[in-house]
Amino acid sequence: MAIKNFKRLVNSNTDDVATLALIQHYGGKTRLLDVTNSLFVALYFAFEEYDINKKSKAIWCFNKRVLLKNFYSRIFYNDIEDDNGDYIDEKINDLIVSNEECISKANEIISNYDNLEKEQQLGIIPLLLPSGNERINSQNAAFLFPCNIHRSFLENFYHSQYSEGEKPREIKIKNIMKLKDDSNLFDDVPLVKIIIPTKLRGLVENILVHANITPFSIYPD
Repeated sequence: MAIKNFKRLVNSNTDDVATLALIQHYGGKTRLLDVTNSLFVALYFAFEEYDINKKSKAIWCFNKRVLLKNFYSRIFYNDIEDDNGDYIDEKINDLIVSNEECISKANEIISNYDNLEKEQQLGIIPLLLPSGNERINSQNAAFLFPCNIHRSFLENFYHSQYSEGEKPREIKIKNIMKLKDDSNLFDDVPLVKIIIPTKLRGLVENILVHANITPFSIYPD
């Protein structure tokens, strides 16, 4: 039955990346990491499971601009940029808007799976897929694609984003409220972990209800 239901979601025009995205969102196991562009959706999934023994929850915030800059320079053009970085910044803006080159590169890696070497370039490709799928749309979904499918997601991510020994930035939610509007907390790092006390669950649920984020809107189908 699961296979029958999945088949109705894809057709001859569905490319490999889009197919993987559907598999991921309907309970299958893939190499994609599904994320969201919505803070409200992220809060929903952070608090979806309640464990009284856990003192805090966390939202992991990936910086798309930093991911794209590292992906673009390492995977596509290997550090091609002018003295001021204007060329690469312009290209990143194009990638954020269109995303077509990222999808094309991911599909190329998938289609050449049998010929890929184990030492293939490590890296992460951020993907925002155009989709008519109701669940993906309602969750404002995006995906992170590991370039080297012989290595773990974390190996791909840390190798391409961090220097040896460097760790993601952590910040408590109460400290975010104290930041100035021009704070550069998220500007120059690929990943920030926001820590939220579990005791705020009631407040979070109230915020989500007012934002119309419920199990029925998250899983409309």
